Amino acid sequence: MHRSATLILTRRVPQLEVYWVRRGSSAPFLSGYRVFPGGHIDPIDYPEHRDDIESAARQAAVREIHEEIGLDLGHQVSDLTFLGTWQTPPYLVFPMETYFFTMACPPKESWAPVASDEVEDGEWIRPVDALDRWENGQCLVAPPTLCVLRALATHDVENISHIFENSEATGLEPTYSAVHPDKMMIPTRTPTLPPATHTNCYILGTTELLVIEPASAPSEDLNYILKFLDDKVNQGARIRAIVLTHHHHDHIGGVETVRSRYRVPVWAHRETASRVPFAVEHFLEDGEVIELEDGLSWRILFTPGHAPGHICLIEPESRGMVVGDMVAGVGSILVEPSEGDMGDYLHSLSRIKAEDPAFLMPSHGPVIGGAAAKLDQYIEHRLARERACLDALKTHESLVGLVAEVYRDVPEKLRRGPQGGLAGLSLRAHLNKLVKDGHVVHVAPDRWVRVPTEHSAP
Repeated sequence: MHRSATLILTRRVPQLEVYWVRRGSSAPFLSGYRVFPGGHIDPIDYPEHRDDIESAARQAAVREIHEEIGLDLGHQVSDLTFLGTWQTPPYLVFPMETYFFTMACPPKESWAPVASDEVEDGEWIRPVDALDRWENGQCLVAPPTLCVLRALATHDVENISHIFENSEATGLEPTYSAVHPDKMMIPTRTPTLPPATHTNCYILGTTELLVIEPASAPSEDLNYILKFLDDKVNQGARIRAIVLTHHHHDHIGGVETVRSRYRVPVWAHRETASRVPFAVEHFLEDGEVIELEDGLSWRILFTPGHAPGHICLIEPESRGMVVGDMVAGVGSILVEPSEGDMGDYLHSLSRIKAEDPAFLMPSHGPVIGGAAAKLDQYIEHRLARERACLDALKTHESLVGLVAEVYRDVPEKLRRGPQGGLAGLSLRAHLNKLVKDGHVVHVAPDRWVRVPTEHSAP
């Protein structure tokens, strides 16, 4: 269990305000989200008795506050009031327990965040105004932060400790993680590739709903989706359709159950329809717009590469985009050479970036607020692998030799197997692209050579 600390700074002017920050667009976790300042508990934060975690958390909160917003609270460590802890849900894979503290500040206290990759800006704000921004789709708010804001909107800060006792705070499933009021994410366990353990089902809309990939395999997890949908239907909502981003088995496990229970059609690209074991009633086309009764709309983007029929959906108002397996919030994306295409995948990533999405809703892991930074990272990572592959071809021709050289930075278990394991599959996709581009020739089942150029040595 990894541990971190968060400090909720409050002031009254005369109404209660809290200080929150926006995490940097390239931050490794919760990029672009609004959160209370804080960070990891480091070894230097522990007192002489290393089992005193709460004291270490206090020190970490004070240190992070100084690093992120330039406020020195070193002499006020004892003034921090401990509220409780919050554990990350299982779908995030990385187990984290966060210690929450609060402290009252003078009414005119004000700071500016220290420029860093972790934090972009900060401000004092009333909890009700923060909630209004989130409800109007103007910002992303981390689930613990959202829960605290809701409690502070109706309670004094001294009376919100109860929120750290509910199941959501203890890391238990199910996880109902609202991206915005009209975008619910429900991660469910699926037989997907590690490190991911869950596939996200998104339910879009308020009075008319799109169900994006009810993917769960375990019936218990599928029941989480069904319960949410039952509640919405009982409140008067109507389910328009089930939408698939692509055909992979970890995305379609609950489709038949949801279809028969609510008597709704399945929509997907025709390439996906040809690869799933059930009927698809409507073929989604590139550029098609799905209009919902509540005024929301989602436009389809055809984004092949990871899978032949892969699509994404973008909402023009919030510029949020459902990206399926084009990008992941945890782990990375495999382009399997038997059905994927690395050239198409890179082209689709560039097309997604050209849409200028504000945030990405992936099938695995959390929603990504720093969309442009994440897409740049994915594109550069693939191009770097391509360059490494071309460089390795100067001294290696076999797949095993190339995998050992190009993927020497990944764990050995990912390179294990006669064909180089998962790393070998990814490398084959890169080699196929290089062959198509005319830079490499496939001379034998397990041999590739570079095409000489005018700049090559004789």
